Amino acid sequence: MRALDNRGPLDGLSPQAERELLALGRPRYFAPGELLPSTLFSPGAPYAVLILEGLVKLTAISAGERETLLWVRGPGDLLGEHGALHQLGDDQHRRASGTGDLFMTGTAMTAVKGRGFPSGDLRQFLQSHPAALAAVALRLWERLEEAES
Repeated sequence: MRALDNRGPLDGLSPQAERELLALGRPRYFAPGELLPSTLFSPGAPYAVLILEGLVKLTAISAGERETLLWVRGPGDLLGEHGALHQLGDDQHRRASGTGDLFMTGTAMTAVKGRGFPSGDLRQFLQSHPAALAAVALRLWERLEEAES
């Protein structure tokens, strides 16, 4: 599991672009122990949440009800961004990818404050701000590398 390092989609953005991104979203709050919406972790997620404060644990639950801690995410992490990125490719390259027999959940470990973004709004922002798109892509690549190790 990686150490929390506060790097995220706001890295490298100008103050103006950061304000634009935050203005697209609406406040989201989760109490300690509260489950985050499962749609955040499904292919084609309808919205994403940028964590501003607090910690979220992401777990996988197998068909046999075995729970495995995958990651702890915190300030600067974006959850559900794959819904926005999924639509960036052309139609023939889009496809849903499932997790097989696993069901992923997110649970607030502490009080969590964030901003929620509809996938379409986030996608338009990323298309017009290449530095943010690069930061999100790099973060996804790091997660993939971590998962493979």
